[in-house]
This record gives sequence, structure tokens and C-alpha cells, in this order.
Amino acid sequence: MKKTTNANKIIAYTTLAMVAAVIIEFCMFYQVGRSLTSLAVLGRVGFLVVLTVLVVIFVALRVRLSSYVTILVNLYMGIISLGGLLQVHNRMTISGLVIQLIATVGVVIALAGLIQGIHQRMDYTYSRLEGK
Repeated sequence: MKKTTNANKIIAYTTLAMVAAVIIEFCMFYQVGRSLTSLAVLGRVGFLVVLTVLVVIFVALRVRLSSYVTILVNLYMGIISLGGLLQVHNRMTISGLVIQLIATVGVVIALAGLIQGIHQRMDYTYSRLEGK
């Protein structure tokens, strides 16, 4: 069995955190009565997708600053999920519980992506110190 690299983990965690953040964004905009096809909603969701694509490209190309981008993007996705967890209305309904579950999973996944970004930065630093 092939060993999973840190880059594969970063791509998976960032993509999953983005999916959770997009679901939370849609739910929060729907909750306040905004049309899900409005430019504000699609602009925010598009921004999340662009950030995720940026992380995937940087990690795949092994760009020097990809660890910082990974850390910042996963932190942003985690904050969105945490905001969804804190701001959901009707907490005890089925839909409220599902949103809270998705938000909690999103926070955990974003935290895992953040940790992988830190590992990526440490690996880069160690390789620079060793002269590789």
C-alpha cells in the first residue's frame, strides 16, 4: 500500500473543509432570507472555491509559501464553520442539528488541515536546515 503524503492529506482536508464551509454559507444565507442565486452568495462561494484551488495548485507545485497559504485558508474555513455553529437559528430542529453537525465536522477538518499545513512548514524548514 502506498504511503499517503502530506500533500495528499492537505488537498483532502482543504477540499473537505471547503465543502463544509460552502454548505454552511448556503445555510446561513438561506437563514437570513437571501436568495441563494444572488451575486453576494455566489461571490462568497466562488471565493471559497478559488481559495481551495489556490491551495491545491500551490501544494501540487510545491511552491515555497504553500504552507502559509494552507494555514491561512484552513483557518478561514474553520472560522466560517465556527460562525455557522454559533449563529444557527432553531438549534433543536432537525435542520438546525444537521447544520451544527456539519459545522462541527467542518471545524475539526479545518483544524486537521491547519495542523497538516504546520507539518508541511516544519518539513520544509527541516529540509532547508539539512541542505537538501
